[in-house]
Amino acid sequence: MTMNTSSTEEIIWYFAIGSMCNPISISNRGLKPIESFPAQVSDYKLLFFGPSGVAGAVAEEGKSFHGVLHKMTKDDKEILDKIEMGYDADPCKVKLYDGSEKDAVIYVLNWEKVKNYFPGGEKSDDKPPTERYITIIIEGCEHYGVKQEYIDHLKSLEFQKRNSPSSFEKFPVLEGTAPTMTITDVELGDGIGENPLYTTCNGKVLQHEGLPSHHLERIQSFKSKGIHSYEVILNTLLYDPLFGIIKTQVDVSKLCAASTEDQIVKWGKNRAGTSKTTIVGRIDLQYKD
Repeated sequence: MTMNTSSTEEIIWYFAIGSMCNPISISNRGLKPIESFPAQVSDYKLLFFGPSGVAGAVAEEGKSFHGVLHKMTKDDKEILDKIEMGYDADPCKVKLYDGSEKDAVIYVLNWEKVKNYFPGGEKSDDKPPTERYITIIIEGCEHYGVKQEYIDHLKSLEFQKRNSPSSFEKFPVLEGTAPTMTITDVELGDGIGENPLYTTCNGKVLQHEGLPSHHLERIQSFKSKGIHSYEVILNTLLYDPLFGIIKTQVDVSKLCAASTEDQIVKWGKNRAGTSKTTIVGRIDLQYKD
C-alpha cells in the first residue's frame, strides 16, 4: 500500500503487534500507512494482558516475534498515540524479510496507565486473547504475508471463546415505561452543553453520562457525521470479522446488535468511575437481516 507524501514530512516506522496488524482495523481508525511489511522485532516478546487479553510487547534480550511494520507520517503517529492510551511507544530494532533493518517504535503496555481507565483491574486478571482479537491479528498477518510458522503459532494459542448468544446480557427495561423515540430525538441528544448524550443499540435509546473526555469526544465525532448507532461506533473501533465491515445501521445484523448490547452491559459492570449508561427509550431500527 503506497501513498504520496511530502519529502519534508517526518516519517515514523511503527511495528504493529495487535489489532493494528489488520488493514481493516487500521482503516477504521483513520490511519493511512504509506507502506506496510511483514517483519520481526528483536529483543522483545509478545504477551497478552488483562481480562480481555490485549497484546503487549515486553522487552527481553534475545527474544523476538513477528508482526507488521508500518511506515507512517508523524500525524498518523499522533493519532496512534491517542488510540494506544495504555501503552508507551518505545524504540526497537526491526528486521524485514529481505534482511534490512529499521529503527522503529513498538507500543509496550504500561500497567499504571491501564489502571487509570480500569481502576479495578489487577495484573492477576491477565487472560488469553479473545477469539475476536486473535482472529483479527491472524487475519492481518495473513494479509501482509507474515511467515506461516508464526501464523501457525498464533493459531495454536489458547483464547477466550465468544459468548453464546443465549448468555448475552441486556439492559433492564420495564415493559410500558420506556417511551418510543425517533431518530430526531436521538440526534438532539448530542451531549453538548446541557443536552443529554444519546445513541441507539438493539432497539433501545441509550443515555451516556459521566464519560471520560476521550470517550465523549469519540461518540460526538460519530454523531456529528450522522452516526448514532452504537453498533456502528463499537465495530468501527473494534472490528470483528464475524460481523464484517459495518459503516451504517443497515450493515448491522441482529446478532451484532445483541452482542454489542452485551458488551456495553459488561463494560458498565467492570469499569470503575462515575460513567453510566441507561435506557431512556425504544426505537425502531433497520437491520440487514
